[in-house]
Amino acid sequence: MREIVIVDKTYQFDLPREFVINKLNFIQMELIKKQFYNNPHIRFDEEKNIFYFGNKEHLFNRHLTDSLNILDTLAMLIDVDKVSNLDTINMRNSFMEMQIIGDDASSEIKLTRLYKPVKKFNNKDYTSKAIKEFEKRVVNKIR
Repeated sequence: MREIVIVDKTYQFDLPREFVINKLNFIQMELIKKQFYNNPHIRFDEEKNIFYFGNKEHLFNRHLTDSLNILDTLAMLIDVDKVSNLDTINMRNSFMEMQIIGDDASSEIKLTRLYKPVKKFNNKDYTSKAIKEFEKRVVNKIR
């Protein structure tokens, strides 16, 4: 079971947007390397630069619904040569949704959603825990 945590939190960086994007790509690749190393269910779509886990049939067999069409998305790699400084980058995967904006001097990540695995029938609020986990795994590694 997954909890959708709606967040509206912004992180400012005195770093060029290109650096932040490259760092995010690196963080995502590290995650795949650590947690999914040598897993035969990992697929990479070269056209979209997206890593997927399993397939829709696999999710259905595990009784998971994917109404947002992102449950199987592990990482979205962004090609900095294909985006301009005027673009707002929307990044979605099975862990989070965020926007990246910036220029050659500074950048900003706006976190809009986090997905946190929770036990069924659990009424706890996981917002602060999910945000701290995101900051530890992503924001602190960029800074």
